[in-house]
Amino acid sequence: MTVPAVLRTPQSLAVMGSVVRECKKVTTDRQRVPTQRAFNEVFRRVQKRFRAITRRLANGSVDSNAWLLACLEVLTAGHEDAARLGRQRAGDLVHDSLMDQILARLAMDDEGQFLTNFAGQIRADDPRYRDG
Repeated sequence: MTVPAVLRTPQSLAVMGSVVRECKKVTTDRQRVPTQRAFNEVFRRVQKRFRAITRRLANGSVDSNAWLLACLEVLTAGHEDAARLGRQRAGDLVHDSLMDQILARLAMDDEGQFLTNFAGQIRADDPRYRDG
């Protein structure tokens, strides 16, 4: 293939070079497959947030309703992140997907029910969940 003379000028080559660099940057960002490390970071972030809200419940700065809502929010976000990372790891490199949110909600069905029951036991002052 012959490149027309108008495209071989220094200015044209500079413009084409910058376009190619931008395309490579976008492609590289889009095609980055997450590693196990990324999943581990999500897991640690969820654990950290869970511990923080549970400490607040234990010291009385939040009630069981606020604790439950915060836990559901943390877990849902964690499931969305995990679904996204899993999908991207499998080769679907779109950054966000409605399917990630749907999968998170499905995963939350059982966990949400468990947490709701647990919060009810805390509200009922179940002796199994009291210190001392």
